Amino acid sequence: MLNGFPAPGMAGKPLRLPHLQNGSHGIASLVLMFRTFTAFAYAKLTIAIAGTILAIAIYCANLSTLGNNQTAVKRALTSLVNTLNAKDTALLEPLLAPDYKVGHLTGDAAREALKQIVENYPRTIRCLTIQNKTQLADGSMDVEVMLQCSDGTRKSQFRISPVGTFSELGLITPRSTFSPKYAFSPSVFTVPFQLHNGLILAEAKVNGKEGHFFLDTGTKGMTLNSAFFPPVKASSEPVLHLGAQGTSVSLECVVVEDLEWGEMRLSSFEAASKNLDHVSRYFKMDILGIIGADQISNHEVKIDYAKNLLTFYALDNDGCRLSKKKEDMSVSDINFELIDHIPVIEGNIGDIKAKLAIDTGLSINVINNTLKEQIADSFQDEGEKTVTSVWGSPRSYQSGRISQIGLGGLDYGKMPFIVSDVPFIAAATQNRFPALLGYSFLSRQPISFNYKKKVISLWPEF
Repeated sequence: MLNGFPAPGMAGKPLRLPHLQNGSHGIASLVLMFRTFTAFAYAKLTIAIAGTILAIAIYCANLSTLGNNQTAVKRALTSLVNTLNAKDTALLEPLLAPDYKVGHLTGDAAREALKQIVENYPRTIRCLTIQNKTQLADGSMDVEVMLQCSDGTRKSQFRISPVGTFSELGLITPRSTFSPKYAFSPSVFTVPFQLHNGLILAEAKVNGKEGHFFLDTGTKGMTLNSAFFPPVKASSEPVLHLGAQGTSVSLECVVVEDLEWGEMRLSSFEAASKNLDHVSRYFKMDILGIIGADQISNHEVKIDYAKNLLTFYALDNDGCRLSKKKEDMSVSDINFELIDHIPVIEGNIGDIKAKLAIDTGLSINVINNTLKEQIADSFQDEGEKTVTSVWGSPRSYQSGRISQIGLGGLDYGKMPFIVSDVPFIAAATQNRFPALLGYSFLSRQPISFNYKKKVISLWPEF
């Protein structure tokens, strides 16, 4: 034995303690054994102390980071409450990350949505309580809060960076599935409409008030003009309207007790409330509201621009028309996918394969600059064109015609387009499609939308 460890050549063999004997040899052996175990114990204690010190250091570092983050979180949330109560976006701007998101919106769409939410926030926040915090690997913190407001409580979630700026603001949530308390319609019915600048304007009655309503499938739910339908309460969350010419937000709502549209009846659902006076002024008539995709999604709706007629077909659970008459049969189908509430089809623009959204709230087709540059040889410039939508005032855009367009195996060449990198295309859909098709496409022949089957059908002209 050398200092209590096996001598050379003894590796792997059991260590045998010497027999205790009377005399000095036994005492020496006992001392050696004691020293050996003391050395082992001391080494283990040293390692344990070092490990404890390291653990404490790491814990203290985490506490320090968490403490710094808590200060940043408190500062950011206090600023948010002050901003919403003062209705002044400028108060929050120093605490916004360069690429912040509002809901799923980014870029210009997020900035416009936040501005509208702040300037029109319909309630006063009296108290904010942090419900839950989760620190992420990059040092950011997800914070779930409860807002005690003048009209009740609201839950929201935010992501705050390590330097105390908002990278995500959960101030917008997608609208829930449309589910009126009562719905009725015959198997087939029609609604006549007027055409104004390529936009569909039909008569309907809401809560006993009859008047003009636009049909805009680019909007998810119904929106009523607050001039005729004063809001009765604040929406549980801001309602987002995505349109080809930008983003709009409603923060108040109206309870629709009864909607009569042709022979269809819907009751007991919420509609957004928004001032549409600028729309009424432009069209020189009272516009009571806008009917969105939700209100037609349980039917197949055929649009015949030549006859100014909407035809509604009731559907079974599989999305098949209940009417089996020969005149109620389409001739060609194009499958689509729903992105948010927008039907999107695949096609060819020039030599480029692209996804194209379809929106009845557009008076003309829209293409973004990137795709326009890619098909420059097929784009024939026609100068500037003034365009309007159901939401905004007229605006001027570069316009032209595209000579080669293939959709569903059919040629739609020479259709007019405007060029615009609008926030809706770039942000709301994460660039999943570069163009929208409106009246210029829809008016080529009778066309119908079946949201249950996710099919667009083309019909013969009678």
